[in-house]
Amino acid sequence: MNSAGNFLRITLLAAAGVLTACGGSLDDARTPTGSSSVVADSSYQALYTANPDQGTISRLDIASGTVTEVEVGLEPVRIARAGNLFFATLRGERAVAVLSETDGQLRLEERIELGAEPFGVVADEDGTTVWVANQLGGSVVEIDVASRAVTREFTVAGQPRFLALHPSGRHLYVGGALPNALADIDLRTGEVNAVGLPENTGMDPETFEPVVLSGRVTGDLSVASDGTALAVPTLYVNNVSPVGPPNPDDVSEGGGGYAGDNGTRRFNGGVVLIVTNANGTLRTEYTDTLSLDGFGGNQSVTGYPSAVAFTPDTENLVVTLEGADAALVLDVPDSIGQQNAQNRRFASMEPEFFGSTMTFASTATVMTGSAPRGVAFLGQDQAFVHNGFDYSVADLQLSAAVDQISGNNGFMGGGGVAVDMPAMDFEDEGGFDSSEFDLRTADAVAVSDEILSAELAEGRRLFFSTSNPSMALPGAGVSCSSCHFDVRNDGLTWQFDEGPRQTPSLAGNVSETAPVTWVDSVPTVMDEVLITSQGRMGGEGLEESEAVLVAAFVDSTPLPDTPMRGSNSDAVQRGKALFDSPEVGCADCHSGETYSDDEPYDMFGLNDVRTRSLRGIAASAPYLHDGSAPTLRAVLVAVRDGEMGDTGGLSDADIDDLEAYLLSL
Repeated sequence: MNSAGNFLRITLLAAAGVLTACGGSLDDARTPTGSSSVVADSSYQALYTANPDQGTISRLDIASGTVTEVEVGLEPVRIARAGNLFFATLRGERAVAVLSETDGQLRLEERIELGAEPFGVVADEDGTTVWVANQLGGSVVEIDVASRAVTREFTVAGQPRFLALHPSGRHLYVGGALPNALADIDLRTGEVNAVGLPENTGMDPETFEPVVLSGRVTGDLSVASDGTALAVPTLYVNNVSPVGPPNPDDVSEGGGGYAGDNGTRRFNGGVVLIVTNANGTLRTEYTDTLSLDGFGGNQSVTGYPSAVAFTPDTENLVVTLEGADAALVLDVPDSIGQQNAQNRRFASMEPEFFGSTMTFASTATVMTGSAPRGVAFLGQDQAFVHNGFDYSVADLQLSAAVDQISGNNGFMGGGGVAVDMPAMDFEDEGGFDSSEFDLRTADAVAVSDEILSAELAEGRRLFFSTSNPSMALPGAGVSCSSCHFDVRNDGLTWQFDEGPRQTPSLAGNVSETAPVTWVDSVPTVMDEVLITSQGRMGGEGLEESEAVLVAAFVDSTPLPDTPMRGSNSDAVQRGKALFDSPEVGCADCHSGETYSDDEPYDMFGLNDVRTRSLRGIAASAPYLHDGSAPTLRAVLVAVRDGEMGDTGGLSDADIDDLEAYLLSL
């Protein structure tokens, strides 16, 4: 979007009564408005990255390339700067680490105790206040920087994970890990409002009828420096159209139920744009959802976004695609909302409806290191990307990407982008390889060392990859992590030919309770990796040895740090007694260290249901194979008829105690 377009957008919004006050802009447009894994220092001469595997924070001096690293605690995932202090969330310690810098040297000052699994963190431009999202704690806390005291706490549904602060300082936006979890906190009144995501429509791959897609926030949010729009990284999926069974006897052919052409694909990465007032009030009647489609590495590039950030001039968005090893630079529409309304009209017109109602944007694709997950700006046209699995920082080549969007010469890339290319002979043996003309990040610097074994590191790359053709059909935008977000679950129920199936969490050592899947059908995690990647995701040649690596990575992941885990309160003790009692019968099946007897049972109209482990169950809603129980309490009420155990003789107080025990596992 050029400056004329920016003026047009602001003029249109003002005419609509959207811009109501002044003071809604940043003083320094480079200041990050959203949580991130990388942040610049106050002089914009150094970058700081959060390294969760190593438990460290790294400082990179841009001019010299010098890296210093300091240990801070278990699993630092996001970092924010408040003045000359840095706040890093320690997901594995229920704390935030506070660091200071002197002459380029980092020092850990203190830890502030918080709720379960703190994740996103953001600071105001003045550096006086910091906010932290406790994902499993179900809250956002406000911290006074001077005193390091928690001043307020807001209860937020949907596993609050990602944060963005409006430049006015009056509204804080929260993206959760569960479906449709987007909230707005009015910091003046303390009111928390559930906003949700705008509806988008896709196409049924069999009938070509419109299908309402399920939306989920998948990355760090951002607000434009002029305060006019909020950008939300999203994944919209079609979990409604039935998924046909894979062929377990021949998974080498590829194809399958999750893969598909662009018009009917089930996984649609996007960026939701919502207009804001100058005071931060969201205007949800003005929205667009930009489709994330690029071209690089000689193939389509798409997937779920791990972060989005407005450029300082607000004319473009930088979006990192964690599974595609790429970043997309998008042109921001001149008038947010008009194109989305037009797409919705298309969707309502039969038979003119032709696919998703998401909007295509002018796009440049930049190939990055492995698993890009954060962006920081040092200047108007200087951006650096943080690669999570390479533990590196690299120059994004933002100017080149913006120039490409402007339309040099005539080769059309993803999103209708013209790419500058010399004359070529298309008759050369082997066909045309466009990868040599790709935009790529430059001057990558490693900010930490690999601590995972080579086997686990490769298994993780495969698990997250949307671009490896052995794992998934290029362009389908799907990876294992698309459904098993954080190697857990997406909170959705999918329709299969054999009936509905809720996505199970993969946290912890899944092989301890093999066979896997809801019914007694797949003997090992490795077998399930092959069946899903080749038979459902469209992969075309994953070796069994590679599937073993993916399975090993899955089994290496920790259980979630649920809020009541390990609690021994009076309620928990009473609940345990009920759980173990023969009258209730929970322990008859949910026994041993894994809380599973690994036996199949017929229940709720489904045969051979394998007993699920209860470890970390508080973090894996919804429940039952069809996702029909939104909470653990709903499960306990549903089995009062003896379908699974028997809670029919329990009072409401007993149910409370039994639920408390389950939440402690």
